[in-house]
Amino acid sequence: MKAKMYKYIFSILFICICFASKAQTIDGVLYTNFNNYYKWRGGAFDSTFLLPQTSATNGKRAGALRYSAADSSVYTWSGTQWIKLGGAAASDTATVVKAYVTNAEAVTITKGQVVYIFGAQGDRAAVKLAKNTSDTFSSKTLGIVRADIAAGQAGWVTTQGQVSGINLGAYTEGDILWLDSVAGGFTKVKPVAPKHGVFIGVVERANAGNGIIYVKPQNGVELDEIHNVLITSPTNNQVLSYTASTGIWENKTVSASIFAYTAKTTTYTAGADDYVIHCTSGTFSVNLPTAVGITGKVYIIKNSGSGLITIDPNGSQTIDGVTTYTMGQAESVQVISTGSNWITL
Repeated sequence: MKAKMYKYIFSILFICICFASKAQTIDGVLYTNFNNYYKWRGGAFDSTFLLPQTSATNGKRAGALRYSAADSSVYTWSGTQWIKLGGAAASDTATVVKAYVTNAEAVTITKGQVVYIFGAQGDRAAVKLAKNTSDTFSSKTLGIVRADIAAGQAGWVTTQGQVSGINLGAYTEGDILWLDSVAGGFTKVKPVAPKHGVFIGVVERANAGNGIIYVKPQNGVELDEIHNVLITSPTNNQVLSYTASTGIWENKTVSASIFAYTAKTTTYTAGADDYVIHCTSGTFSVNLPTAVGITGKVYIIKNSGSGLITIDPNGSQTIDGVTTYTMGQAESVQVISTGSNWITL
């Protein structure tokens, strides 16, 4: 029994030693590059290192493997390009961050198209074609597809780094790329509202068939996604108003709290929140607060009654250089603080 075991161990060691001694031999010649395709056979690499075997289409089939003497790496054929196993695409020269995803579309997603995270399927993120027409299709933009992915199948998406072999004949080196309104597309024209501004990357090489994009998606945000903005049931003509006690910007309807209206029939002192003071009847005074400390504060005063309305500044302050300002029937005036006195507009 021990003899058989020793014989078995010796056989394994012999094979390993043979492999180690010949692993750097290519077709019997040390370090000789033979068409960049190699297969271990008879103690040496030869030029038929293709798994599966070659087919009539393009001479190779998806899943085929090849060894490159240039960088001592093994590549697999995706169907459209060589992908380094455990690394970047064969033509990439920089570090690439990738995601292995499932195509959730009913059609093939082609190389160079932009995708967003739609959900999950088969223990992988599922993606669909991204576009800038709504938050649904743009806010979760993931990256650019590296090679065609058939419907329901898995493939690679570059989330940061280079993608090569893209048709960029209509672009110029340095062009900034944005998510387009066409599903899966990108554009060098920055979108404007209501379309969403999602940065995709930059053109590193402009070429009709072998362009390179450096990908680094940066998703745009909605106003109500900003951390100190609270939007609740927005309606037409609302404005943003800041509340110091909460540090929050909120949507508010234009109302008395912003453009205040008050109607008066007797002597009245204008307050900090007043804006329109409507004198509907009688003869009386409208007293203004001090102009100091409220530069730019405006009051609109209207006399629709039959009496006289006297506008009286605070203390020795003036309106257009005079101590009081009198309005007759159907007259109105706007006054604004200069920080020390009042003037009419």
